[in-house]
Amino acid sequence: MRKIVLAQVGEKGAGKETVFSIFRHCLPPGITMGIHHLSDPLGETLQLLGLPLCRNNYQLLSQIINKPLNITPNSSTWIGTVREDLLQMMNLRPIGLILKKFCIPLTIHNTALFINYLTNPADPERLTWEDLTKTETENILANTVKRRALADPNSITGLDGVRWREDETMVRSFPSDVLSILIYTTADADIRYKRLKKRKEKTGEDELNREQFDREEKTHTEIFIPQIGSRADWRIDNNGTEAELTDKVDEFFRSQIKPILPLLRLKTTIS
Repeated sequence: MRKIVLAQVGEKGAGKETVFSIFRHCLPPGITMGIHHLSDPLGETLQLLGLPLCRNNYQLLSQIINKPLNITPNSSTWIGTVREDLLQMMNLRPIGLILKKFCIPLTIHNTALFINYLTNPADPERLTWEDLTKTETENILANTVKRRALADPNSITGLDGVRWREDETMVRSFPSDVLSILIYTTADADIRYKRLKKRKEKTGEDELNREQFDREEKTHTEIFIPQIGSRADWRIDNNGTEAELTDKVDEFFRSQIKPILPLLRLKTTIS
């Protein structure tokens, strides 16, 4: 066995980061774990563009990358606003790096399309990425993370933030020598809201009111999470204490991972 991929789906504030942190402490010497977030390429892109790392920008940028034909943004909450200074700040180098990151062909058409979506989301003209099929376009973000997972040198790779159906398809599409397991980490909405207010992981989370929280739960990037979770291989309900969560992660490790570690060690030793 080449490696194990543990992918987590779960609502915001459910405790996915904590689950991976606890899991790492379960691993014996010689077995290491790398962690990738499905939102990592989006965050890197926002940084290249000098835009805030807030949840709304992550959500809208993912729609630009994955489904440019189906964007229905609210212009009042769009990435930045339609600003001439933003357009002037952009140059082909960061745009080229972004397109390359997602394996989108660096053509004049694609460059202009990306800039247009960022600066004028209300434009009714909807195009698609040049030289990519519809299927390739809808899987861009998931396939970007899949390549990172396969290139990760660790014996176990964690993927945090499955939320699209395309993400679920990606998790189920690894080669036969890679064992992939999908975990649904969840918690009640009241508990998750309180956690978000404390953690401040993304810009503005500490200022999030309950109405905004509930509205975000219904956005396009969040609504598929429970559906995907219902098809997961393992479920972790994180409504209790961290000690209780530790016991649940330990149970998962002992029943699902520990029995197959010798196969992973054998492969690691040979290579």
